[in-house]
Amino acid sequence: MDDKLIEISTNEFERGVKNLFEIAPPIPGTGMRETPVIGGQFMSTRLTNGDLGLPSGLCERVCRALCSREYFHRDKPSWAPPLPLHKNAIGAMEHASSIWLRLVGYYAFSLKKSDWHYDAHPDFRSYCSGLMHYRATPDKLRNDRELQREFPPKELVGLCDGALFWRSFEQIARDRENLARTAVMEAREARIGAG
Repeated sequence: MDDKLIEISTNEFERGVKNLFEIAPPIPGTGMRETPVIGGQFMSTRLTNGDLGLPSGLCERVCRALCSREYFHRDKPSWAPPLPLHKNAIGAMEHASSIWLRLVGYYAFSLKKSDWHYDAHPDFRSYCSGLMHYRATPDKLRNDRELQREFPPKELVGLCDGALFWRSFEQIARDRENLARTAVMEAREARIGAG
């Protein structure tokens, strides 16, 4: 594809996403608005040039979420619905009665936890095969014979510590450091409280 066409398309896409923020519904009495596409809230302030001031990286996060949905659409099994992006839709799918839909919900949550970095995250089939191998996966999913046939169990590095979402080595290390720091602080507070 022509580089100029890609640049124009990218600019139009970004402009469309920024427009979604402009028309995002305000949350009464808070000065906040609902984050389009993915849910959550953002502070609604106007810059001196009249643009809506957005928290750093928020527009890019929404763009990555939309791209994640497109990449998922290209690779998904025929039975899979579109990838949910809004936090409420993800939660609903994670708790769906259908174990097949739950897989899509877990995958969407995992992408969300990776800040929608679909380019660094395992694809759907690899992720699901990882879940089928992972002991922390609910037995109802992990032991389902049809799911095992569709997604043969295979270890996926990055599924660990009881979490059903994938993490990079760097994120796992940061999370473990944070847990260790929290444990030290809690132990210190307990000693102070007891003393």
